[in-house]
Amino acid sequence: MLKKIFLILTVVAFACVGSALAAPKPGGTL
Repeated sequence: MLKKIFLILTVVAFACVGSALAAPKPGGTL
């Protein structure tokens, strides 16, 4: 259970970082 939540959080964080790098302008897409 805990491992599953941690995995989901990791995927979400990775997606956020990826979108942030894809949109260099501040306040870009979440």
